[in-house]
Amino acid sequence: MARELEIDTYDGERNPFIEKSYLGGLRSKLNMVLVMIAKVMPFQFKQRLLRMAGTEIGEDVFISHGTYIDGRHPEKISIGDNTLIGSQTRIYGHAATMDEYRMGRVDIGDGVLIGTSSIILPGVTVGDGAQIAAGSLVNRDVEEGEFVGGVPIKNLD
Repeated sequence: MARELEIDTYDGERNPFIEKSYLGGLRSKLNMVLVMIAKVMPFQFKQRLLRMAGTEIGEDVFISHGTYIDGRHPEKISIGDNTLIGSQTRIYGHAATMDEYRMGRVDIGDGVLIGTSSIILPGVTVGDGAQIAAGSLVNRDVEEGEFVGGVPIKNLD
């Protein structure tokens, strides 16, 4: 079930992405630094840094090299137990267009496999045991045990 996103609209005077860049203070900047360092660290250190930034990460999770967790809103990301996230994957808790700035939680269940170079957009829930093929754009919820892939994702069962 898709969640509603928090949406700020563009008022014509300033791009919402630029406006949001100035908000958040010191904690926001620290989170960005932690997430960027985590991107290149071995997985044991990566998880510690991401947790310090506010990301919820379960037990026995493997986050491969080059994976990017949203640095602006790491607290909006939750990863369940026994999950594997392939390299170069990007998980976002926010998205910006010229008209809007959108924020939403991303909840990844237990026992999930996310293939290399996938992109997960804000407001998405990935159910327990789901599998996402490499290179996929996850723009909607993935049901428990569902196998999806493509740009945007489609059911591949």
